Amino acid sequence: GEILTSHVRSIDTRARPISYAGGAVPAETLHEVRSKLAALIGL
Repeated sequence: GEILTSHVRSIDTRARPISYAGGAVPAETLHEVRSKLAALIGL
């Protein structure tokens, strides 16, 4: 699978329902993705 981070700020979850795969992603990968997302959206 892929984790897409393009246009993170423009995701409309009502228009394009998303599914959360938190349980299917290894903890290390999830940590990396969250770190990158935080940098992209300024958290």
